[in-house]
Amino acid sequence: MSAAWRNDSNSPCRSSQTLEPAAWGDAAECAGSTSGATNSNESRSRMDDPFNRPPHGRASASVPRRAVTCRASSANTRQAARSSRLRNRRTVRLSATSKRSGGAIFSPDCRETPPCRRGQRMITALERVLGLRRGERTRALLLFAYLFLVIATSVAGKATRDALFLQQHDAARLPYADAAVALGVVALVALYVRARRAMNLLALQIGSLLLFSTGALALWWVGQGGAAPAWHPAVVYLWVGVFGALGPVQVWTLANYVLTLREAKRLFGLVGGGAILGWVVGGLMTTATAGRYGADNVLLALAAALAACAALVFVIWRRRPAAFGDEEPEASGRALSPASLCESLALVARSPYLRALALVIACSSLVTGIAAWQFKAIAKAYIPATDELASFFGWFNVCAGLLALATQCLATSRVLRRFGVGVALFIVPVSLVLGSVGLLAWGTLAAAVVLKGSDHVLRYSIDKSTVETLFLPVPAEQTFHAKLVIDGIVWRAGDVAGSAILLVAVAGLGVSAVGVGWINLVLLGGWMAIAWGDYR
Repeated sequence: MSAAWRNDSNSPCRSSQTLEPAAWGDAAECAGSTSGATNSNESRSRMDDPFNRPPHGRASASVPRRAVTCRASSANTRQAARSSRLRNRRTVRLSATSKRSGGAIFSPDCRETPPCRRGQRMITALERVLGLRRGERTRALLLFAYLFLVIATSVAGKATRDALFLQQHDAARLPYADAAVALGVVALVALYVRARRAMNLLALQIGSLLLFSTGALALWWVGQGGAAPAWHPAVVYLWVGVFGALGPVQVWTLANYVLTLREAKRLFGLVGGGAILGWVVGGLMTTATAGRYGADNVLLALAAALAACAALVFVIWRRRPAAFGDEEPEASGRALSPASLCESLALVARSPYLRALALVIACSSLVTGIAAWQFKAIAKAYIPATDELASFFGWFNVCAGLLALATQCLATSRVLRRFGVGVALFIVPVSLVLGSVGLLAWGTLAAAVVLKGSDHVLRYSIDKSTVETLFLPVPAEQTFHAKLVIDGIVWRAGDVAGSAILLVAVAGLGVSAVGVGWINLVLLGGWMAIAWGDYR
């Protein structure tokens, strides 16, 4: 455009690039005053063309220069007004966002999504991937955290107790300790069933967790100040074994009381991931604490974790669905539930379904207990130092936990969907057969790690999800007693049977830790035969 037109002070279109909203009408009048020289369609196309190109088939000279410039100026004016409105809207939105985010200031020209909105989108995407629905996220994550802390505490405690016990006693005495743990679990379950009649589940779980936390703190205090009493390693072994049997049962029992059946089917996989992650973190905690501060000081961390679990139970119970009400869903039927351990055992014995499940669990406990003893005995022979042995157990739990977590995320749901529960029950015994054959062939620490690692990875991923799925058809109040009997007493009965077999084979017949693998192969054959009968 010419310099004369740009400097024409009489034209309202002279400074169209900096027009204020009050001057928009003048620019429109300027465009309308020259529209008669051209066709209206051409005028409209000219005003929308930012490069002021002539229409096809006609020369640009046919349109007056003043009309072209004024139309272009009007189009630029509308574009500037549109940009200004968008900037104003963005400024208002970002100002409101800054108030919600605690005063953070965002530039109006910033095209990035505010952090709070990005976080919400990430949470929504995570819920979609995990299959969570509205109102389920908080309960699922709290149960995940509860099981995570319980398993991390149990793993760290087992690594500590094994190191402390093997420091003063030979590996041949481990079966006696396991038998004592089994008897302690039976006694505690009997008290637990009677206490269930007198108080609700919330008070029972919080009270037991605080009791275990106090016990860990007392055992840590006794072990300080030099040489610990001779009974200290045995009591630590018993305390950790009893809690390791009861703690996970409490988590899954609480899950049956705060999740509906449909929610449980969707969320049990996520909740079970807390157990696998707990194995990893528990191993890391043991390695870091035992290597730097000594194995005794792990007990102090366990006391703090159990106190946190008690707080989590209270929060989870408060977030139960409104359909359950303020009381337990089966509170009215609690008076008709078993009042003693004998009645709980009779409940399992009368049900063919629970009997078959208990028999499979007993075989699993018997075989895996013998494999665990082989692993500990061979590890003690290769690593005699206490702190180094505790660190080794910790690193083993870390690596096995990571593999179990990968298996849980990538394989568990696919195996259950494709092959079903019946086939999934055979995965652990088949892997133990292969591991036992490898240990008999090589007899090294690496072969023992493979044997125990295959049990650890598969039993706490695919096998655990399979077993918990088998409890879903059982009513909630019966599930409480059935899980106490099967996961507590029946599992420990398998440990006692395994301890008796080890005492006869090792102490009586002088069979080596590697040679026990032949006994395990026979027991594995019986386990698979029972599983095959249940499958058919």
